[in-house]
Amino acid sequence: SLSEKIILDYFFDNYIRVVYEKSIPYVNEKGEEKELHPDFYLIDYDLYIEFNGLTNKAYLNAKKYVNKIYAEKGLKVEILESDALDDIDATMEKILSKYPKR
Repeated sequence: SLSEKIILDYFFDNYIRVVYEKSIPYVNEKGEEKELHPDFYLIDYDLYIEFNGLTNKAYLNAKKYVNKIYAEKGLKVEILESDALDDIDATMEKILSKYPKR
């Protein structure tokens, strides 16, 4: 999507190592093995970045479930909304300042 390209361009322009849609295995409540595919994984920050571009109820409920999985696995994630793209530099600088680079 154009939104993901804007975010990815920020990472490339700022020499931030990133993996696109890195798989995260998990077991759902039915005992089935599944995978999450977050938008971005920042290697040097051990941080996942998700972009939420939709606001319909089903999408938001699915995102709540995904956030629960992140929490259960002890993974760090930041969720970006559409307004974050208004000034992606400021948004990402604020986010990254909260996480020490490894």
